[in-house]
Amino acid sequence: RRRAQAKRMFPKAVWTEIRGNVQTRLKKIATGQADATVLAAAGLARLGIEEWEGVTFRHLTFDEMIPAVGQGAIAIQTKTEHAAFFEGKFDSETGLALEVERMFLVALGGGCHTAFGAHYRDGRLMVFHEDTGICDFPVDVSNQAAIRDSIAHVIREIRRDRSADSENGE
Repeated sequence: RRRAQAKRMFPKAVWTEIRGNVQTRLKKIATGQADATVLAAAGLARLGIEEWEGVTFRHLTFDEMIPAVGQGAIAIQTKTEHAAFFEGKFDSETGLALEVERMFLVALGGGCHTAFGAHYRDGRLMVFHEDTGICDFPVDVSNQAAIRDSIAHVIREIRRDRSADSENGE
């Protein structure tokens, strides 16, 4: 998914695998063994890496790179008898975003072998599919049926775009 999106941003770039941990990858960039890499900002923050000699960091916006479904959401599993302890401790916006994104994933029939991403925010579902690029759709979240209807519309639009592209030889 990341590579498919990055290829659209930098179509003339030569892509190769960079092996190693984050520090090793950054050293390879700094020494010219590769020109660039895509790293998760959360991972860099967790490692305390804000800068690296010989490397320029650039944050990608959601308009440039759509994350995988549920990216950034944290799940907690607990015994049933401990569930009450966690009531009200979760962010409702994150919960809604995760619900919309997962419903989209299920409806699309996608999984980890499909280059697509989805990110819900402020009543909009931003979607990346390798055949269509980044698309942005409104989602009615007033109830479960409205969410399902909105997602069905999104999928129809994506399939229509893919069908039109294939008819045009793209």
